[in-house]
Amino acid sequence: MAEHNDAAPLEFFTSSNPKAKWTKWHLELMCTGVRRQPVSISTLRRFDEESNLFVDGGVKVTAKWLDSEEMGLEELIRSTNRPCRLCTLETVLDHGAQVGTPSVAVTFSGQFVPDEIGVNVFEWEAASENSRSRLRRIAERMALRTVETSSGPAAFGLVTPSVAALLKSNLRSYELSGGLAELCSADKVASERAGYAFESYWMLRNHRPPEVYTDQVDVAQLATALAHQ
Repeated sequence: MAEHNDAAPLEFFTSSNPKAKWTKWHLELMCTGVRRQPVSISTLRRFDEESNLFVDGGVKVTAKWLDSEEMGLEELIRSTNRPCRLCTLETVLDHGAQVGTPSVAVTFSGQFVPDEIGVNVFEWEAASENSRSRLRRIAERMALRTVETSSGPAAFGLVTPSVAALLKSNLRSYELSGGLAELCSADKVASERAGYAFESYWMLRNHRPPEVYTDQVDVAQLATALAHQ
């Protein structure tokens, strides 16, 4: 995908919820994630290198994702706030896909990050219709392959470093290495073995999540081994 450095300014709304870990950014005021929550037109904060903190960016209400003094892509990735999964995340990921070369092997579902509510209460095998639809849209635009799992469809393939970082902080996502990463290469990602390996990988992760149970074999290694049988 070609690089674009002329992204149009985007106006954001912020919402906060006492039960949520992060403040959310919204592109649509009528987003269902905004309703019944305190909302304001807000400046995206800028990173102050002297204090090493995010500070109030001023009175402007627009920001550019790329090549912007107000809000560059790297600053967005470092921010402690999160784009709303319903109305903003896909736009952010699209911008991330325009910068750099797809070189990081990942797999992810449409679910939110387990740490958002805690791994001990996260429902590993639950996926809403919104999350399923979102995953399929993202995978199609990024030319990633999908498999069906007990937690809904899961995508795998190569993405840009920016997309990998955004996925890690916004969706249930895992960066890959070794045999599973090799199966994400252009000449292997469409193979029957790759599909079976990632079906096995997600089955193992969902049945006995390594985030919760540490007394087990390496999930990626086992999934790769199963695919060779």
